[in-house]
Amino acid sequence: MLIMKPHATKSTSSKSPSLPDLPPFLMPPEEDGAKIVESEFHTLFVSDEEPVLREFTAIDEGQEYMAVREVIPKHKKFTLYIEEFAHNGSQLHKVLFELRKATEHDTLELRINSNGGYVSEGIILFNTMREIFNGRTVTYNDAAGYSMGAMIFSLGDERVAYEDSSLMYHNYSTGYGGKGGELKSYVEYEDKHFDKFFSRKIISQGFLTEEEYADMKKGVDFWFDSYEMATRGICTHVVVSGFKLDNEAFIEYHDQDKPIDEWAMNVLMSMQVDVDEEAEEIEKKKKKKSAPKKKTETDKPAPKKKPAKKKTTNKKVTGSPVADSQR
Repeated sequence: MLIMKPHATKSTSSKSPSLPDLPPFLMPPEEDGAKIVESEFHTLFVSDEEPVLREFTAIDEGQEYMAVREVIPKHKKFTLYIEEFAHNGSQLHKVLFELRKATEHDTLELRINSNGGYVSEGIILFNTMREIFNGRTVTYNDAAGYSMGAMIFSLGDERVAYEDSSLMYHNYSTGYGGKGGELKSYVEYEDKHFDKFFSRKIISQGFLTEEEYADMKKGVDFWFDSYEMATRGICTHVVVSGFKLDNEAFIEYHDQDKPIDEWAMNVLMSMQVDVDEEAEEIEKKKKKKSAPKKKTETDKPAPKKKPAKKKTTNKKVTGSPVADSQR
């Protein structure tokens, strides 16, 4: 389709001529007020978010719990849906450019359903996460996170899986052509580079052991369902029928093998009992502090001693007389 640029025309009125509206296919796409930027395998949505009051529990040096509140002002949420890491040339540049517009309070969500792809492309995205969205990135394993998809999921500050999500780590594949010495140097460098990247991000977190990583380098693939992800800490939360459970709660729910509604109701009831008992204990302590103390023998004030009488002498004092109590 050819689009001709409109010719400038002279206006017979004193007002400036109005420019024609752009055709719909030239307008930036929007979905429910969100800006959309697309590449071949990814789709980025940028939406406005209202201020948020975030509450969390912190521990001071004295190991005392205290509630902390933080107000996050109006900000933008960048939501990136990821399929394959297989872009060529500049196909990903628009998405990366848009991500780099983020400010200090903006957040990033990565929705992953990926079989993997180029390691270099995953590292580019990881560097953007850490430079622009450090501490404000949530990764979601929407269905499958394999290979580089597993790596990117594992690098989120918060990592959310679903009950039927799956994840797989394996060794990288590569191809290169050239002289024998060049091939040897290239493979040795790639191996060191991958080891460094993988060990810092995966082994140090305990997602795989050193022994498992050695097996992986030999060609073993490691597959995990949501329960195994939770027990290893690969994810931080698992969503079950609308309930977002942290790992401890999800493992408890999984082991009890009860319907989620029944399990959640039991948990909420037990939490309420704990809250009621704690409130009752606090009230008892308050009453105990405010109650008047009974006087004991040791509490009685000691009897006052009568002051000894002072002896007077016939001393000559010049000036006006001064009473003893005023000296």
